[in-house]
Amino acid sequence: MLEEIKSEFEKMDQEIAQAELPGTDDQVNSAPGAGVDQVVSEPVNSPDVIAGSLTMAINMIKPLYPSLEKVYTPEVIQQIAESGCALANKHNWNILGFFAKYMEEITFAGVMIPTAINTYKAIDSDMKAKAKAEQEQHDMQEAA
Repeated sequence: MLEEIKSEFEKMDQEIAQAELPGTDDQVNSAPGAGVDQVVSEPVNSPDVIAGSLTMAINMIKPLYPSLEKVYTPEVIQQIAESGCALANKHNWNILGFFAKYMEEITFAGVMIPTAINTYKAIDSDMKAKAKAEQEQHDMQEAA
């Protein structure tokens, strides 16, 4: 799964590198109220970026909720991406700028969320196994 996440990030990195983002970080952040949702003169969003982001998010939480894979099919993801891109363009939201600005945070979450989920599952399994062993030992002592 980590390889899938890395692959999605590599695709997004390529799109970000190819995109012409408006202004520099200093220009974007210096205007009052400006930031990752800064109004830009022309849309810079791509359905592929949204689809990749959604796929990555689903892959991160799939270990906890495996049935999401049945809900978020490639067709559904593409429909969400296309309509989400249209919405972002309507409101002049710069999704690529968001990913460019927060790539390290997103990458960290992409690695940590599945790890945290699997850590929880492992600890839960260990605690249940310990409780079961203790109960079985207790039952054997009462039977004797």
